[in-house]
This record gives sequence, structure tokens and C-alpha cells, in this order.
Amino acid sequence: MRKYTIACLILIISGLLTSYAQAQIVSCTDISFESGTFGAWTGQTGSIDGSGVITLPTPGLVNGRHTIMTPGVDPLVGIPTVPAGATHSVRLGNDASSKKAESMEITFTVTAAQSTFQYQYAVVLEDPNHQPHQQPGLEFNMFDALGQPIPCSSVKFVSGGNIPGFQSKGRIRYKDWTTVAVDLMPYIGQKITIKFTTNDCTLGGHFGYCYLTTGCSLQSVSVSGYCFNINGVTLSAPIGYDEYNWSDGQTGQSVFVTNPTPGDTYTVTLKSVSGCQTQASVVIPPKSPKVPEPIPVPVAPACGANLQLEASGSANGRYKWFTSTNSADSIRGEVTNIYNPPFATNSVTYYVAAVDDYGCESDKVAMSTVVLSTPLPPKMTVTDVCVQGTITFTVDETNANTYHWYKDSIGGTAFQASTDKTFTTGILSKDTTFYVSQVSAVNGCESARTKITGQVHPLPVIKVIDNKGCIGEQILLKVSGGVQGKYNWYTSKNPADIIAGANDSTYLTPPLATNTTFYVTAESTIGCTSALDSVVAQVEAPPAAPKVPGVSICSGENATVTINETNTNTFNWYNVATGGTAFQSSGAKTFTSGALTANTKYYVSQTSAAGCESSRTEVLITVNPLPPAPTVTPGKGCAGNSILLQASGSTSGIYRWYTSTNTVDSISGADSATFNTPPIYQNTTYYVAAVSNNGCVSPMTAVIADVKPTPGAPIVSSNQEVCGSGKITLTINENNTYEYRWYTDSTSTVPFKAGTEKTYTTDLLTSTTNFYVSQVGVNGCESPRTLAQAIVNPLPNAPQIIANEGCTGNSVILQISGAANGQYRWYNDSLKTSPINGVTDSLYQTPVLITSTQYYVNIVDAKGCESPLTKVPVTVHELPAPIAKQDTTVCLEDIGNLELDGGENYGHTWNTGETSRYITIAKEGLYTVTTQTVHGCERTDSIKVTTLCDPIVYIPEAFSPNGDGNNDFFKVFGRYLEHIDIMIYNRWGTLIFHSNRLDSAWNGTVKGQIANAGVFRCKVVYRGINGKNKEKQAMIHLVK
Repeated sequence: MRKYTIACLILIISGLLTSYAQAQIVSCTDISFESGTFGAWTGQTGSIDGSGVITLPTPGLVNGRHTIMTPGVDPLVGIPTVPAGATHSVRLGNDASSKKAESMEITFTVTAAQSTFQYQYAVVLEDPNHQPHQQPGLEFNMFDALGQPIPCSSVKFVSGGNIPGFQSKGRIRYKDWTTVAVDLMPYIGQKITIKFTTNDCTLGGHFGYCYLTTGCSLQSVSVSGYCFNINGVTLSAPIGYDEYNWSDGQTGQSVFVTNPTPGDTYTVTLKSVSGCQTQASVVIPPKSPKVPEPIPVPVAPACGANLQLEASGSANGRYKWFTSTNSADSIRGEVTNIYNPPFATNSVTYYVAAVDDYGCESDKVAMSTVVLSTPLPPKMTVTDVCVQGTITFTVDETNANTYHWYKDSIGGTAFQASTDKTFTTGILSKDTTFYVSQVSAVNGCESARTKITGQVHPLPVIKVIDNKGCIGEQILLKVSGGVQGKYNWYTSKNPADIIAGANDSTYLTPPLATNTTFYVTAESTIGCTSALDSVVAQVEAPPAAPKVPGVSICSGENATVTINETNTNTFNWYNVATGGTAFQSSGAKTFTSGALTANTKYYVSQTSAAGCESSRTEVLITVNPLPPAPTVTPGKGCAGNSILLQASGSTSGIYRWYTSTNTVDSISGADSATFNTPPIYQNTTYYVAAVSNNGCVSPMTAVIADVKPTPGAPIVSSNQEVCGSGKITLTINENNTYEYRWYTDSTSTVPFKAGTEKTYTTDLLTSTTNFYVSQVGVNGCESPRTLAQAIVNPLPNAPQIIANEGCTGNSVILQISGAANGQYRWYNDSLKTSPINGVTDSLYQTPVLITSTQYYVNIVDAKGCESPLTKVPVTVHELPAPIAKQDTTVCLEDIGNLELDGGENYGHTWNTGETSRYITIAKEGLYTVTTQTVHGCERTDSIKVTTLCDPIVYIPEAFSPNGDGNNDFFKVFGRYLEHIDIMIYNRWGTLIFHSNRLDSAWNGTVKGQIANAGVFRCKVVYRGINGKNKEKQAMIHLVK
């Protein structure tokens, strides 16, 4: 599979077949879309998930996702929607993005005429800058009859910006029409399925779609004729392959071969865009002789619209017509002996050549015709009309010819033919085209037709722009749709009631007390007048004065006034009750004044959408005076403590405390005459204001919290520790003369000891105890307390014995538990006067012991505390007795088992793996056995077994040397042999075979010939490895 990458958007052609149609023959017509239908194609729709997996559960072609296209231009990038030479295409997908996926597929049995499948594609991709598996895309796949992918058929395009032929337009990448061919030769007679799949991006925000045309053709190479006047031929392979490599070394879809030999074969290797290769061949045709020139057939003079040229003389009836002697000026599609030239007013000359079966052309022959005097297309006077009007067309000619009027540009029958130079249409509602010709009064020749279009203009559409006003006032009516100065206003539908001088798009009515209807017409720039349209002047009563409550503020504040209305009127603010000019007019329902120091009045009205203004509402803003600033009492305290501050002077008893002069820094909940600061460590200024009963706040007064230094917590020497129990002395490491206070906890207020002494010795302690100590400075400020721990570490438990037994003559591994390695201490005595140096782990390997003894061990933990001693008695067990069995010589043919003498109560393990007192002997060698007591004490011994047996010989009774592969040879078998002589005699006692090798065999021949069937005598003389000599004879039968 070939894979391409384009900056960000993928054209991915992917998916699995969901079903296969029954095997069928499908024509190339039903494979293409040229009929404007989907032919034999079926469709599916579905979606793509976040991991890039496409599912297509819904069968059916959906318009908008599977769309037949006609020639046009893509609205996003401007490429054609149908390729050159085609009439229709399919757009698969669309420019909507919502994780959608679409597919189209067709299943058919491949015929020889369909050995090349061709498709053209153009792609339009939005560029989302996603990961490759997230991109929009399109995929082409082919599947065999079992639904398995056909090798080397899949094509994918993956977004990355480096695919040849792609262009960018904003966020979109696109590729114009490209042709691709696929070789189906290997599948002729088989059912295949072809599938295209498109998808949006996996995140649902970007689209991708493609345009497709499809078709099929014969997989062949075409060859031009090998003409007498050309030194070569042109070979053309099917279009749509990625690479073309010709057998003569040339490349390209079409090549020219110079002076080839007729009958030679040229082969082209075709490589598809998916990387697959196939071949096609062509044979060079014979070189054609010169083609005879055609013979002109005389023709009579004719009118310019009825010209005809005729030739004869071509052997196969094929011709080629030209407008000049230049071969490039051939007339497309004209290949018969008759050619009808286009309309002409003067004599014309064309050229014709005969064409043979190989496409070779004769020399060109000029063909001329005499054109009778034919009039030119008539000249017309163009006019237009307003919709629902008629047009009179006039021919601008002065002759006496007849004029024919048509509805079509060519063909058809004239619907009017007369010498009258005018034609009046019926009522027209849209632009309409007619065609007119003139027929000569002299010779009846008809001219070409003149196209004339009656342009029908729409009537103006009147739109009301403004028609509202207030009761008792003039209303300015305003409309649009016509040309200024071309309007007419009326007081009724009667045209006689026109309002003189009212010719613009606006009309100012007289004062109105009720809704009144007026009428108006408008004229367009080309003079079309609209129908009479009504305009209702709508009068409204002014709204009520707005509801606005007064507000109360403190001196120096801004007042915000809120209007209690829910409408969308405009609100007008004034400084006076009547007259004057509003200083603010807007739809806002709030108004904020400047800073006020005295009671102030404002006035507000509201104006409706029709411009009607209400009466004004008076708004009183009451300004309350500020209370005087309070007096304060500064506070003093120690660093790290809270300090009490006090204020007085508020008549309401309410105060407000601040951390700065900024009012936003008020302290939440601090509203009384006293305020306790948080713990502070330096002089700090706070601020306080008095609050009146109406909520006005006085100026602030500063108050200082005077902070005295507090000594730091005293330093106490490292915590003292004892093991088990004891008295502990705690020491303060300070060089001042402060008072030290000792506490039993961190919160108590009364110390159990106070003074300048820097040590404290505890009573007898049996567990760890916490004490706390502080120091008091010269200003009486007490420091924070320091934790002083008197630590009593528990003694570790005595260790436990795990293993303490061994065997005599060996060292014993003693094992205990209870602590980590490195914390044990081993001793030879209970008084610890004889320590075992260097042994601190739970395992101790004793020296070699003969009898039982004892050791001692305890634990010293990380704090240095020792446990009680544990006595470790060592039990030493006896080894098993040695075995009595001696080395022996036996014959394995006679002995079965080797059995030990004694040791019935021991365990036994042989080097053969057996575990009983006796083992089976299969061969000589050294046999080792380990015996073990119930205490695990072991002893290992060995027994050497030597084998020595009498020799054994076996003589077969018969054999059949007939070459069938069964018993064709006579052979003697034996064991324990040192030497052997094998002799075979015939019935007369003649020696016919002799060998001294046990592996030799008699093939039944005597002097090179197979002996006759019969009885023979075999004699074997042999010596065993034990030195014994023996002899054995037997009769043998040779069977055929």
C-alpha cells in the first residue's frame, strides 16, 4: 500500500465491506455516472470514533452525502466539479463536519472488456492540524469474492503537505482532477467489490470530501498506423498509471517508436499508485502503402444553410475532413464521405483525405461548393419591459424578405412567418429569448437566426421604514424601494386623491389623533411602477411618567438612582421640572450622580419607540451629614500577642475598624468600641471611624498598637535518655539572666517551677515524659514554650531460640530471633565475662563439637538498652554407623538388586536417585549411598560393582534375500564377546561364507549368484570377555 502525507488533512480511503451482491455482469455504463445516476453503485452512511475506527451501519444512498454533480465549480476552492470530457460526477461527503463517514461500493464479475478499472478523483480537505489517525480522509479498496482485500489495491492519502499536486487555500488543502488506473486482468471471470470511503475528522470539527468519476475499458496498448509517409508509430498505454516503463527503455503513457520492424512486440510495465505492477503488449502492424486520394463528387450550388460536400473512393468508407491543409485543423467527428459545413454566405473550401484500416491518411483533396446569395441574420432593435407587460420586437431591415420567428436557436418550426417586421409577445413574467431569420424573396435562402432576448424587469417592492408617531402630532412616514423623486403619495386608493408635491420616500402627515392609512407608489430606475401599497400611520399615547424611588446617601458620596420599569423606552434626565435639555438620554435604567454634599433633586421622563415622551418624575436625593471622627486609646502588648485597642465618641455605639486608610480594608466583624488585634510582632497602625444611625461613616482616626519585644523560645540541650527507668536532668542553653518557667503541658497557665536556674532534674521516670519551658524578658513578655522530652527507652525482650541441634564432629548453626542483625551479643558464660567477639547476628556457627554444650545471648537495641540473657543449649547427635557392603563383581544377567547390610532405621539416598536399602543394578560402576539419622546426621559410603558374564550367541533360523527390504540378510547376534568366527556351509559341506566380524551379514549369494532355496549349516566359534571359548551350530533356511 502506498501512503502519502499532506500537512494536516487526510484523504483517507478506508473501510470494510459490509455485504456482497450476488455475482453479476455489470456493464461499463452502470459502472460510470455518465447517465446522471448511480448505476449499480450502492451506498452506506455512518460515523468515525475518536480512535479513527469507521462504522457504516446504515445502507442507502443519501443525497447531500452521495450527490450526483453536473459541471460547475467547487464553491470553496474553485476546481471543476466534473472533469473535462465528462458530463457527471459523484461528490462523496460534504463540507459539514460532525464525525460522519460515507462509502460507495459496487460488486460485479469482471469481463475481458473490463480488464482496466479507471477512476478520476479531486479532493477538498480542511486542515485541522491533528494526528494522522484523527484527520478527515478518503480510501480506495478492492475485495475478492470472499471479502478479503485484494493485494496491492488499497490507496490512502494521509495529510502532511508533501504530496505532489496538492495546493492550499486558507485552511483547505485540495488536489485537482487526477486519473488512476487499476489492472483487473487477473480477476477476469471472478466477482470483485470496489469501495470508496470518506470520513470527517475524529474530533468532529473538520471536513473532507472528494469528487469521483469511474469507468472501465479493455487493458490494451493502442498503436497508430505504420503509414507510408511516417518513420514510426505511436504506442499508447491505458491512462491512469503512476509509472510506464517500455521494453525499449522509454517512459510515459504514450511513446513514439522510430522505424520499428513490423511483427515486433513491444511491452510496457504499468505501475499503479498503490505500487502494483502489470504488463501489456502490442505487435507492430505492417507498414501501410500509400492511401489513394478520395474523389470529389460534384454538388449543385446551395443556400448557405444547406451546404453539403461529398467524396468517394475510400476502400473502407472512412474519411477525415479538414478546414485547411494543416493536419491539425481536422474537423472532429466527421469521418464519413459526406460533410455538411456550417452556415455560410460565400463559397467555401474544405479538404478531405481517405483513411485506411490502420488510420493512415491519403493526401488531402480540396472540396469547394458554390453558395447561393444568402441574406445575413436580420438586425434587430432591442427593447425591454416591466413584468406582466408585452414587448414588440422590430426588425431593422428595409428589404421585402420574409421573417421567420422561432423559440429555438436551430431546428424547430417558425411560429410566425411573414413580411411584417414586428412581433409582439404575450404577457411576460421573466426574461424570454426568441430567434428570428430572414428568407430571401429572390431565391428562398434562409439566413442564420438572430438571438434577441426580451428583458423583463421586476416591479419595485415598497418597504415601510418608519410609520409611528404621537397622538396630536405630525408623523413622518418613510418607505424605500424606488427612486427619490419618483414616489406618489395618496390619501386613498383612488388615484385622484394624490397628494400634491409628495414625491419622495418620506411624507410628513398633518397632526393625527387616530391611526390613519395612506397609500404610495414607487418607480424604479427603468420606469417600472409598483402597485399601490398602503402605509398605516400609527399614533400612540405618551407613556406614563416613570416610577423612580428617591435615595439616601452620606455627604460626599455619589448617588445611584434606579428606574423601576421593565420596558425598552429611552429615559431622559433633567435638572429642571419643565423645559430645558436632558443631560442624559439612554435606555439605561440607572443614573449615578457626582459627589453630593446637600439634598438634590433630578427629573426623569421616558420616551417610547414612537418618540412619545412622558411627563417627568421628581427624584429627591437626601444627603446625610457625616459623624465626627472618634477619639482613641492606644494599646500596648508583647510581640506575638493580641493587643486591645479602644475608641469612643460614636453616638450610635457603632464603629468600623480598618487596616489602612483605604475603606476597602475594613476588618470584618470589628464594629464595637474595642478591637483585639491578631497576634502581631511589631508596632502597627490601625484606623477606626464612627458610624451614625443612618449608616454614614466619619473620617478615620489612627490608633497605634505598641508592640514590646518578646524573647524567643529558650534553647534546651538535646533530650536526655535512660533505659528502663531513671532520673533525667534537662538543661537550658541560654546566657541571659531571665526567669525560666517550667510547665507540664503547652497550654497550662501556672508553671510547676519558676526561677533563673537553668537545669531541672525529674523524679524517677518509667516512661517518656514531655515538659515545656519558657523565658520571661525584662519587659515581662513571656516567650513561646520549648518542648523538652525526658525519654525513657524500654528494654528489649530476651531473644528466642529457633535452632540449636547438630551432629557430632561438626560445627552447629545456632539461630535466634527478636531483633535485627547487628544487635545481638553472644557469650560463653552467663556472667558475660567471656564474650564471643565479632558475632552480632542471629546466626552463630560454633566450633566443631563432640558433645552437647551451651551458649548465652542477649539483645542491645539502637538506644544501647540490653535485654536479659537467653541460655542456648546445644544438643549434639551421633552419626549413622558405616555400611558393611564391600565392592563386588557380578554378571548383570544374573543379579537384580544391590542390597545394604544393616541400617534398617536410617534414611538412604543413592546417586541413582533411589531411596530404599536396595537398588536395581543395570550396569557396572561406582554406586554411592548417603545414610541419614532421624536427627539429620549423615554419612556417605560407596560400593564398586564390576560386571563379568559368559559370552552369548544367537543364530537366526531363516532369511529371504528377495530384495523386498524385509529379512534380506542373514546375521549372527551376540554379547560379551571378545572374538568370533562365523562359517556357513552348503549341504555338501562346502564353506560358502566366512567372517570374523559380528556386524557382518550374508546376503545369500554364492560366487555372486543368489543361492537356491534350501537348508544351510552355520557354525560359530567364539571367545568371551571372561576368557571362555565356546562353539555353536545351527541349521538355517534360505527362503525365496
